[in-house]
Amino acid sequence: MAEQPEKQEIANAYGAVDLANLGGANPPVSSTESANPNNANAGQDGKALPGIGSVPVTEGEFQQVAQLSKQVPVVLVFVDEDPISKQALAVLEAAEKQANRRFLLGKVEGANNPRLIQAFGIKDYPTVFALVNERPVPLYAGSPEPQQVEQVLMQLLQMCEQNGINGQVQAPDDQEIAKEPEEYAEPKRLAEAGDLAGALAAWEHVVTIRPQDQEAKRQLAGAKLALRAASESEDPLAQIDERFKSGQIDDAFNELLTLVATQEEPLKSAAKDRLVEYFTILGAGDARVKNARARLASLLF
Repeated sequence: MAEQPEKQEIANAYGAVDLANLGGANPPVSSTESANPNNANAGQDGKALPGIGSVPVTEGEFQQVAQLSKQVPVVLVFVDEDPISKQALAVLEAAEKQANRRFLLGKVEGANNPRLIQAFGIKDYPTVFALVNERPVPLYAGSPEPQQVEQVLMQLLQMCEQNGINGQVQAPDDQEIAKEPEEYAEPKRLAEAGDLAGALAAWEHVVTIRPQDQEAKRQLAGAKLALRAASESEDPLAQIDERFKSGQIDDAFNELLTLVATQEEPLKSAAKDRLVEYFTILGAGDARVKNARARLASLLF
């Protein structure tokens, strides 16, 4: 994990992240869709507004979240299943509750969003970026003290106000929130508690009872990846997993396809299964998946 820096400063790195390859993603479906910042007068009577907590941000929701950053700053925390990530998220959620909805806090799970990891150049978890007027601002890595985080966020909000981005996030009515299936609650609870094996088993159960649920299948594939990363077992494909998690998608695909083409069983089948798992995480619409799937088919048939 990243070392805790002594002092955190907002870097002016507008335009440093290439987000072009995230266009054309699937329509957003999570609660970020309902987070409406157009009520710029909310809380102007001096009453503090309750926070709405962190909202999950995936590759599918990213374009909408980027649009939202034209009106209210968005803070993205890139996390893994490790304790430092959970600590960093808790600190940011506490800060969000104190901020009178002056920024939206988005949580990006690294294992399930490799294209975002690659686009932002994430090297370690946790790492925190802001989006301001659709442009990335790197904030900090690791888990600094809460006071340091508050200072960084204060600088961010001051910078946004100076640039006319000073809206507030309006929490949607309960009936407007896109509810996720109730079956998701248990595997997510287990993952938050650090029980990765239990979370994997729970996602397998969800897929069994919801066989057409593509999001559940994607979460299951991500749970397998997270459990392998936390395991000390000898996995011959572990280094390829690391490349995939760090956003080196093409390299991971090329290595696995080479193994399928050149190795004997059982490594050949293991590489094929790992490819299928990666395809599920990225989604069928990803151009790299289409290319790799075609190459795999030519090798097998």
